[in-house]
Amino acid sequence: MANEFETSGLVPDVLDTAPSDVLRASYGSGLDVASGNELTPAQVWNPPVSLHWPHQADALYTVCMVDPDAPSRRSPSYRSWLHWLVVNVPGEDVTAGDVVTNYQGAQPPSGTGPHRYALVVFRQPGPIEPAATNLEGAPRGGFDLRTFARSHGLATAVAGSHFVSRTP
Repeated sequence: MANEFETSGLVPDVLDTAPSDVLRASYGSGLDVASGNELTPAQVWNPPVSLHWPHQADALYTVCMVDPDAPSRRSPSYRSWLHWLVVNVPGEDVTAGDVVTNYQGAQPPSGTGPHRYALVVFRQPGPIEPAATNLEGAPRGGFDLRTFARSHGLATAVAGSHFVSRTP
């Protein structure tokens, strides 16, 4: 896992240290996120149909998806673009969590090359009040996952995965 996040540049672009485990994410019909594989924007337009990570049933988790390459990897002036944020996920039941930022599928601007999309899970030390995230109505661009994690007491990510997507 560490090597995948380090070789892709997600460490240090998104996180200081790589997640300790793999997040298994599936968009259905065999469309699994695996080691930076490429998926088209159409394939990831809707949220993943399943997410699995080593978890404790009685713990709460935060699930986040960001694109550190907005608007392009050469000029990431919006680093990172927030695509999804769900807090207070019991176990790995994302549908039972509190959605802070609705899912937005990959939509890299045409001609900007491949964009990396990181899916990351943190274990929470306790419940997070969604309103306390100060993200309601906030722009998606410029989201700093490290700052968010620190401000909510989230330690090193427990799981993560990523894929690449591009628009011709």
